[in-house]
Amino acid sequence: MIVPIVLFCVVFGVCYVFLTQRHREKMYMMENDLDPDKYSMRLFRNTHEALKHGMLSIGVSFGILGGYILENSFGMGNEFAYPIMIFFFAGVSLISYYFVEKYSLKDD
Repeated sequence: MIVPIVLFCVVFGVCYVFLTQRHREKMYMMENDLDPDKYSMRLFRNTHEALKHGMLSIGVSFGILGGYILENSFGMGNEFAYPIMIFFFAGVSLISYYFVEKYSLKDD
């Protein structure tokens, strides 16, 4: 019972320190007439990269759901059902991302 509480406190502490330090840094830059957006570090450089990671995450979650359904409905062992479905849906999501990227660049 103590491990989840400690884990939550550690994650909260790291996020709190990161966000407050970033705020202090931006305030310091504004005080010295620097542009904070110029020096900011972004997680994803463009929206297509974020779309790829989002579609992959959705594919992995559908894979976990599909593995659960295979395990309970068809009696497959969980050592086969989960990896098969996770890799299948992750691959489907990356292939669908390829087509989304291809057609979005075609429109530009």
